[in-house]
This record gives sequence, C-alpha cells and structure tokens, in this order.
Amino acid sequence: IHLTFKVFYIIIFKTKYGGDLLPNKSVIYFEEIDSTSNYIKENYSKLDHFDLVTSKIQTNGRGRSDHEWISPPGNLYFSYLLKDKITHQSVFPELTKISVCIIKILEKYNISAQIKYPNDIIVGNKKIAGILVETQGHLNLDYIVVGVGLNLNQKDFGFLSQKATSTYLENKEELNPKNVLSDILNEYDKEHTFNDYKDYSMILNKRIKFKDEIFVVREILEDGRLFLDGNEKIYVSPNEISLKEIYE
Repeated sequence: IHLTFKVFYIIIFKTKYGGDLLPNKSVIYFEEIDSTSNYIKENYSKLDHFDLVTSKIQTNGRGRSDHEWISPPGNLYFSYLLKDKITHQSVFPELTKISVCIIKILEKYNISAQIKYPNDIIVGNKKIAGILVETQGHLNLDYIVVGVGLNLNQKDFGFLSQKATSTYLENKEELNPKNVLSDILNEYDKEHTFNDYKDYSMILNKRIKFKDEIFVVREILEDGRLFLDGNEKIYVSPNEISLKEIYE
C-alpha cells in the first residue's frame, strides 16, 4: 500500500500518551495525514486493540455519508481501533460511549452540548464535533474504527459559519488538543450508561415525518434503532430516516 502521510517523527512509533495519566493507551502521532481512520484501516492487522492515531492536520477527513470534514490545524482529530471481542452489537454502544465522553469534556469547559442523532455533537444549532464509526466484516467483524473530529481553536468557518462552531468561539479560550485528548480518554475509562446518551439526545419526543406520516420519536434502542409512535408503531434504523427537519 502506498501511504501519503507526513509523519511527525522520522520513524513511526507508538508512544504512551499523557505519561502516567494514560499508561495503557498507545498513540501514533502525525503532523499531517490524509485521514487518521484511513491509516488504521490500512494497517489494522499490525495495530493493537485500542491503538489510537492523531494528527494536527487531515487532508481528506470524512464524516458520515462520505461528507468532507474540513481539518485545519488547531482542532483535534483522532481515530482508534477496536478489534478484541467485538460484534455487530458493539457498534452503536461504542458510538454512544464516545459521544457522552465528548459532551462531558465540553461541560468541563463550560460548553453545553447535545447529541444530534446519531453521530454529531451540537452546541445550539451548530456542529462542534462529528463521530464516524466504520467496520469491516460480515458475520464476524475484523475491526471497528472510531474517528472523531472536534473543533477547538478554529475561529473562522467561512461559508459554514452558520452551521459550525468551536470551543474557542463558544468561550474564547484556546485549548491544547493534546490535553483535550487526554481528558477525553480519561473520561472514556469511566462508567457511562445508555441513559446518559439519551439524556443528551435532541431527538426524543420530537415530531418527525416518515413516509408521509407524522410520528413521535419515543425511544432510542441500544442497537441504534428509533421507536416511532404514530398511527402505527414502528422501528427504523439511522439509514432509513432523515431528521433534517427537526435540526433546521
């Protein structure tokens, strides 16, 4: 495989992140990379469970549905690998866990955020973070890769200024991405429940249109489906439904 990365060190190596704070987590650093998630997917067989890749810049960051994630310096971009004892049932719980971690760290910086189902973190009506979960395998999974982009120090979003924000724009404080990553990973090691995810969700009890009928979102299930209550009661997956109208 031909890799087109600029590496922070001349030789790629894993190093312990945060000293004694995170003694069991290994991180690979880049100055610039096309995508931290791409690196993991291309090298997953050589990487260990929960190895993490972070970069100052991504040249080809991606969000859900292959949307571009613009990745200038000053923000936090990282992906991590899960490949031990994983199943298809592990995917949505992993998304909920990292979502709650990010929101709790934002609270530490006096920023109140919510979860835009299924995978965006919103402050007011603007996106501050996105999470992309990718898998490989059919009956059995080879891996789960979780990619996170968190806007920290970005001051100008250009044509996206009405749709995106950063921690700096919210509280006028510049943050060190390395410190924020350490905070997130420390939070990751704490116990969280699925109810924490639901408590932060924007979608519960909202009215939506699905197949030309009006429903109320009554529940989020632990497999990621929504329970919709209307003339009939149905379950739908994230890929079956558009929630654009309730987020505009």
